This record gives sequence, C-alpha cells and structure tokens, in this order.
Amino acid sequence: MAILVYTESWDGKFKKNTFELVSYAYALAQSYNTKVITISIGQIDEQEIKKLGIYGAEEFISVTDSKLNDYNPQAYTDVIYQVATQKDANIILFSHNYMGRALSPRIAVKMKAGLVAGCIGLPSSLDPFTVKKKVYSGKAFADIKINSSKKILTLSPNSYQIEEIKKDIRIESFSPDLKDEHFKIKKIADEKRSSDKLSVLDADVIVSAGRGLKGPQNWGMIEEMADILGAATACSRPVTDLDWRPHEEH
Repeated sequence: MAILVYTESWDGKFKKNTFELVSYAYALAQSYNTKVITISIGQIDEQEIKKLGIYGAEEFISVTDSKLNDYNPQAYTDVIYQVATQKDANIILFSHNYMGRALSPRIAVKMKAGLVAGCIGLPSSLDPFTVKKKVYSGKAFADIKINSSKKILTLSPNSYQIEEIKKDIRIESFSPDLKDEHFKIKKIADEKRSSDKLSVLDADVIVSAGRGLKGPQNWGMIEEMADILGAATACSRPVTDLDWRPHEEH
C-alpha cells in the first residue's frame, strides 16, 4: 500500500497548496506506516522536485510525454490510474482546486473508490475511515465515512499546516500507455493567465470587494492595498458575473 499525491505545477513550479498537500499526505502515511509517492505531469526541474522531499515525499513519478503538454482530463485520469495501479496506491490525494475537482471523481469511478471532496483535516478514525469537510457553503461541518478499500480525497487549501520533514526523494520516469481516443478533442482557444500573481487559493491574506466599488475602474485601491499587504485580491460573485474581475478571484 502507498499514498499517491497528484502534485500540480504551474509553469514547472509548485505552489503552497502543493506543499500543504504533501505535508498532509505524510501525516496520513504515518498512520498507515507507508510512504508518500508523488506524481506530476509536465517538465519539472530537479531542484523543484526536491522541494517535495522537504515535506515528506519519498518518490516522485515524472510523466513528460509531449502529448500531455495541454491539459486533457481523460488522458490525465488514465495516467494517474496507471501509476496508482503500478504502485499499489490505495489512497490518492488532490488539492481541492479546479484540476483536483475535475480529476478526482474520474479517478474514483475508474478505481471504484470512495471520494470525499474538500477535506479540512486528517481522519478522526481509520476504521471506519472518517474525515471532516465543510458543508452548506462552509456554514456547517460533516464527518464523512468511506467504506471502500480505495479512497480519493481532495484537501481544501489552507486547511493543513505545512511541516518540514526533509526526506531524500527518488525521481522515477514513467511512460504511460496513452490511448488515441483521449486526444480527439480539438483545442480552439488558449487563455493565458498571469503566473506571478498570488491566487486566492494560495494566499494567507485576501483583500476583497464587491459591487460597492461601482465599477472595474475603481479596483485600483483594492490592488494597491493587496500589494502593500502581500495579499491576493478577491471579489464577490456578482462582480465576476458582471465581468468586472476574473472568475478565479471569486
């Protein structure tokens, strides 16, 4: 048995929520007396990979097939499934972000695994396996039990403390068996987003505003305050619906 962690990268770099996820995986692995295996799709520099060892990862599976340069949920699911099968991983972890929410249910169906999306802490019990998550838009909490032997979890950002463990990480290349049917989707657009801007998911401090600013032209004061505080900018849903601000700030 092993715990497999999908470590998403942005332009070949890992962000805070990735390190948080690996720290969580290490703590969970201690309960099962097993190890943490990480996987990433895309080209990652070796020095960046070694950062995962700081937080408890012992193995890194590198998948760099050029067919996977563009995000493809069907292909990515198949790759993660192949690695999980080879490594006998019974627990697979994702960050509870856009990609994690897209991939985790696909993996759960493929592996016939129980899924809890948006965990906020370690299991309160291993038998039965029980974890806590927020429900009703964060207004309440629920303890969710997973009865299956295989388990898929997504971890809510900023819900687990990063801890330095400092393991030596072994890097292994993996060549997946890619199916042609997964690449019949035609890409018609490519939206470039700023990679150096602090996101809401990674931020410890957030400066947010709503329709009271009367229009997008008045957002300068919010951005200025965020710069001073080293914070991310955010907004209410009506603001994104009006196209005053990008949807990832909601």
